[in-house]
Amino acid sequence: MENQARVILVVDDDLIIIEGTRNILERRGFRVLTAQNGQAALHILKAQKPDLILTDVLMPVMDGFSFYKELKKNPATADIPVLVMTARGPMEDTFKVAGADGFMTKPFSPVNLTVEIDQILSIQGARQDIQKENKQSGMRTVLLVGTQQKILNEMVVQLKKSGCEAAVVYQNKDIVPRVLKFLPDMIFMDVQLEKEQIAGIVQLLRQQPKFIKRPIIGYSYCVEGDSDNPEVRRKMLEVQNLGELFLQAGGTDYMGRFELSKFIDVLKQYLSYKED
Repeated sequence: MENQARVILVVDDDLIIIEGTRNILERRGFRVLTAQNGQAALHILKAQKPDLILTDVLMPVMDGFSFYKELKKNPATADIPVLVMTARGPMEDTFKVAGADGFMTKPFSPVNLTVEIDQILSIQGARQDIQKENKQSGMRTVLLVGTQQKILNEMVVQLKKSGCEAAVVYQNKDIVPRVLKFLPDMIFMDVQLEKEQIAGIVQLLRQQPKFIKRPIIGYSYCVEGDSDNPEVRRKMLEVQNLGELFLQAGGTDYMGRFELSKFIDVLKQYLSYKED
């Protein structure tokens, strides 16, 4: 039972949901703690630190958002990943901005729940490895270059959780000078940033002594629409070509469409880079 040592705290005022979730998790080998509101959960956390917390939002005594804020204020519990479960889908952005690790709208299937939990725990493990690397080598600075605010916000949250310093450069005509000002250990760059200039930007960076070998990672954002639609297919092909152009110009790697798990894996892979 690979999850036998892992502990998950489930916080919900609905006993039916608590028992249903407990059954799903225990069948997967997790040990489950339960609480019916945020205050009761905080009391449990004084005695035991779980590997993951699943919390509802609307609860008596202390609601899920107040509970989440209390968690993050306490250094002893701030690093515990949190998966929010609620019937109120519009609250997702509020929790994501606050740094929640996942969000599921009720009702959800056992399969979707376990997939989400596995991903969160995998990301948490990678973040802990990155934190160890930072302790050994000193805090690393990662520069994010892009235009999609939602993606950039997600990256910044994950970098801070991993113990890295994050800096952001938005699309403008002074990208290279601003990158050189920050002198980051690693760069993530949106390949759709400057469709005509992306290759030139990477080539200019590679001409700088500090950036001859430093990791420059490309990513793209989602092309919306039906892939059977000719216009959508054309845009997808255009993004793919931009990724290839980015690599030809000297990019270290291209991770494709941004996904949180990919971002953490690539961060872990390249952050151990050391200059000769």
